Amino acid sequence: TYAEFFVAEEIETLLKKRINFIVDNQQYLREDSPLYGAFLIYDNKERQLVFDSVFRDHNACRERTGMALLIVKYLQSHNDDKIRAALDKYIAFVIREVFDSDTGEVFDGVRKSVKYKRLYNAPWITMLFTEMYLLTKNTEYLHYVIKILEQYYSVGGDKFYPNGLSM
Repeated sequence: TYAEFFVAEEIETLLKKRINFIVDNQQYLREDSPLYGAFLIYDNKERQLVFDSVFRDHNACRERTGMALLIVKYLQSHNDDKIRAALDKYIAFVIREVFDSDTGEVFDGVRKSVKYKRLYNAPWITMLFTEMYLLTKNTEYLHYVIKILEQYYSVGGDKFYPNGLSM
């Protein structure tokens, strides 16, 4: 006889644990680095952050934005100063290193690197700024969204399928 059971904690408990793990383990906090505030991959075995600008799937952009999206959605219904401070650092990182507020361009690497163009990043940041507007009611985020979408569609976004973009 064989029986297998799955027991999970309440979704609220899991959510809080995951977000605290991100804040406590996955945010880069060396202030003299362009990565300051970024959420990075965390290697549980080696217990260290992973960043690789050559292997772009391990850079500070791309799907790491999903961590910030989770956090901003959480903060829309929860008040937590530690988590909010981490999100603020991440938003400052994005604006400083990944997003050009004049042109609306979203880059695939720190220091607004133009080495590689990746259209997937713009929808991620668009969703992030939309959620930041909903959290803060700061209309500057909506202006960013418009600039990003104008830039995105001017460089081929109309012929590109952004996975899961909801507007």
